[in-house]
This record gives sequence, structure tokens and C-alpha cells, in this order.
Amino acid sequence: MKKQGIELDVVTYNILVDAHCREGMVFEAIDTVDTMIKQVIEPNVVTYNALINGHCLQNRLDKARKVFHLMIKKGCAPDISS
Repeated sequence: MKKQGIELDVVTYNILVDAHCREGMVFEAIDTVDTMIKQVIEPNVVTYNALINGHCLQNRLDKARKVFHLMIKKGCAPDISS
């Protein structure tokens, strides 16, 4: 995703993912993460925490648990928020 020739970084993507999740738009957040990965920007603990939180807000605890395990599988160490 580019905006006026400027490449977005992990911080910008995390802001977008978090905003989507807080608004209940988890599927859009997942699409944003997919775009992020296509741009060769790896999700970090902030990205995964936003997705976990988004699923929890929607009472999709099984999905939140899957994201948590995916995070670990991808080598991203959970933090206290996770």
C-alpha cells in the first residue's frame, strides 16, 4: 500500500490494523496484515496484539487463541499484553 509514493512502515500498518480492530472490522484488519506481508513487512508483537484484541472484542476467543499461537509459531515473542 503506497500513499503518494511513500511506502508505509510497520508502525503505520499497526495503526491501521489496530484502528480496524477497535472498530470491529477484524476482516479488514486481516486484509491489511496480508497487504503488509506482501510488502515484505513482517507483523510484530503490536500487530498480533491488535488482532488478538480485535477477536476478543468480537467474542471470538478461539480465533484470538489461534492468532496467539500463530504469533509464537512465526517467532514473535508475546509480551504482557498478549
